[in-house]
Amino acid sequence: MQRFDRQLHSGGGGGTNGTTYRLYENGALIDEQSLVAASPNAQHASTYLAGKSPGTYTYVAEFSNAAGATSSKVLKVTVK
Repeated sequence: MQRFDRQLHSGGGGGTNGTTYRLYENGALIDEQSLVAASPNAQHASTYLAGKSPGTYTYVAEFSNAAGATSSKVLKVTVK
């Protein structure tokens, strides 16, 4: 068995900053972090993933604030 040990980074720039970051794996929420809004500066968030079993996983990052939410494109990861 190979070890899966990765850190996912997500960031946004321009517009109004988010106050919450969420990461979804296969549609399920796996991480949520509060952010400090400092518009118009870019924001960054990271999630550490380890010990994933072989298979295919999809990830979507979301930044949200009182005005709504913006999601990333789907990232597909295959663990062998």
